[in-house]
This record gives sequence, C-alpha cells and structure tokens, in this order.
Amino acid sequence: MKGYPKKAESYDEVDNGYHIYGQNIGRQYPYKVLMDEQYLHKVEPDKPILAYASSVGEIGLINENFYRSGDNGAFQGLFPIGYHPNLLQMQFVLAILKKEFETFRYDTSMQNTMDITFKLPATADGQPDWAYMETYMKRIIKETKKSLENLKRADDTKQQIDVHDWGEFRVGDLLQMQNQIELSPIDAFNNNKPNDITYPFYGQSSENNGIIDYYWLGESLLNNKQAAHCIMIHSNTHLAYYVNTPFYLKDGHGATTIFTNNHLTELTTYYVISVLNRTMSEKFDYDMKATKEKLKDLIIKLPITKTDEPDWQYMENYMKNIISTMQNNLTLFQAA
Repeated sequence: MKGYPKKAESYDEVDNGYHIYGQNIGRQYPYKVLMDEQYLHKVEPDKPILAYASSVGEIGLINENFYRSGDNGAFQGLFPIGYHPNLLQMQFVLAILKKEFETFRYDTSMQNTMDITFKLPATADGQPDWAYMETYMKRIIKETKKSLENLKRADDTKQQIDVHDWGEFRVGDLLQMQNQIELSPIDAFNNNKPNDITYPFYGQSSENNGIIDYYWLGESLLNNKQAAHCIMIHSNTHLAYYVNTPFYLKDGHGATTIFTNNHLTELTTYYVISVLNRTMSEKFDYDMKATKEKLKDLIIKLPITKTDEPDWQYMENYMKNIISTMQNNLTLFQAA
C-alpha cells in the first residue's frame, strides 16, 4: 500500500481529514490531516481490511479511510478473496492471525505472509463459517460489557497519587542496563529441545507481553540467568514489561532494552513501569523510537525521600494498597 513521500506530509489538524497509520498498524496521531488525495487509501467502515508491516512484524485492522506513513514496501494490505467480512468477522480472523505473526521478525517478506496456514470455523461444505464468527464476537462483546459494568459499580472510590514530593531522575542513572543475547525465531524453533524446564522467548510484539513461545535452548543463550526483577522495553512499541525469569530474546538489531536495579522488587518494578509507560507515550512514537541511548537519557518522576532519593518503600506500599483495592473490587464483582 503506497505511502506518502516526506515532501507531501502535512501535520496540520483539520476536522474533515483522515488519520495517518504507521507501521504499528495504528493511528500515529490522535488528530486528522489532509494531504493529496492520491495518497488516501479508501476503506468502507463495514468492510475493514487487515494491514501488515514487515519491518516490525505487526498486523492490525483498519476500518476507515487513511494515509499510510512511509514511502516503502514495508506496509501491506491483506484483502479477503471472494467475500467481504464485516467488522466482527474480521476481528475474529485478526485474533487468529496475531498468533502466527508473533514469530515474524524484521526480515519477513510478503511471501512469508502469503504462506501462512491457519484454522477457522468451517461450514459443512468446508467454507469459513462467517455467521459463527460474528455470533461468537457478539457474545464476547456482550460478556465484556457486562463485566465492565459490574466493575464500574464496584469501583466507587479512586486512588489519588500525591505528586508534590516527587523528584526527577535520569533513567540511565536510576537503572542499570543488562547485556543481552539475541537469536532468530527460526534458530529458536529449529534448536528447541524437549526438556522439563522451558523459558519464555520474547519478541518485540505488544501482544502477550511480547512472549512468542516457551523453549529450551540451553543455558548459554539465556538472558537474566539470576532471575532478577527486570524491565523490558521495546523501541518500536515503546512499552515496558515486567520480567523476573531467565528468558530467550528474539533478534531485533538491539530493539529491546533490559533494565534492572538492586532496589527493584516485583511491586516497585510495576510502579516504575507505570511511570515509564506514561512518560514514553508522551515522548516516543514509531518515527521517534525508544532507543537505548534515548531511554538512558529519559527523565522520569518518582516519589522521593527527605534526602531526595527514590522512595522505594512508598512505591512498595502504594502498590500493596492498589492490590488490596483490586481484590476488594473483585470480591464485590463476584458477588454482584
């Protein structure tokens, strides 16, 4: 799908424009813009398409007219043959395909995509059972809405964070960067050996916290062998995840960064991750990646002690209170 060249781009917000989609197959900006119509891809809302970016191995759904950033062949559209699934049906297909795409990496080509074999519900004559898929998705949506309504009734109080006594910290001064070992998904799959113990194989996807599968590839290829409390950040998605086990890591030309700190516990790690994710969402996007150097220079705010050090005990206690509140809400939800 053709993208617009650098010279044609426009970032002036307009009400009658269209969104720009990047290689994460998501809106790059919350507002709409207008560019030359030759760069506009037209999609009917009730006839969505799937799009795939080979550079990051991401697949997603688009159900609106849009511009595609970047003027290269890395962004491809996937259009159904012989049938136009509606939004619910396409969401079902997308959920199935996402699992297949988790094993893809930066050098994946369109041919790899076309070779995917996957399973769908079928009718008696062997055709995709679109009616079943639509009914299934409607039931999922109905159950989700009901759960959210129950949780909303249970959550009659909100936690407030007092940021008055917070200080600024450079991530590179606060956290230590771990050395890491990377390997290709093909090598991981081919060298996986039967074993009672397996470890997660992480990629750069935002799905399933980045876990592609669980393998045993020997100890020499393991990262985080001491099972320290770690923060994993992917440069393309600029999202942070909690890791506390040894793991294998998909190659990505250094696209993944691992941080740790002797003060990190499970709860304080989650606290820092919440701050990091909020800060990164305001600083980075696909064009401005969260590279190792940029992450080290990133400034975040944390609670501080009277000596201006990070107040790790406060963070620990705060997370304990959050968990206690969630458990109480869950009890109310189960009783509703």
